[in-house]
Amino acid sequence: VIICNKDGDEIQTIIDDREACSTDIVDFIDVNLDGYADIQINFGGTLNELHKIYVWSPESQKFVAVQCEADIFYYEVHDGYIENMPKESARIMIIQKLVWKDGDTLVLESEERIDLAENIEDKMT
Repeated sequence: VIICNKDGDEIQTIIDDREACSTDIVDFIDVNLDGYADIQINFGGTLNELHKIYVWSPESQKFVAVQCEADIFYYEVHDGYIENMPKESARIMIIQKLVWKDGDTLVLESEERIDLAENIEDKMT
């Protein structure tokens, strides 16, 4: 991914260790709620869509890769943490609370395994 300023001048190139392809989707989203737009690269997937996140560092004036002990898939942004929701299978989802340790590191605080079929059966009875 090549980042350019409004004049079209290249300011940063982001190279990831995963094999990228021309269909990767790049979105701008404030994932750490610091007021700066961050970068999310969607690498796709079948059961889970893998995301790599880069947060803006005002100190270095660059995007920095987020370090995390878990792969980030479908997620929701909350104040101080991200709720990551990977699927183990079509039936099993895992809810992970990934807490910001510092500006560019997420730490797994909690994890819950949910059987989606059981939840549907419980609601039907």
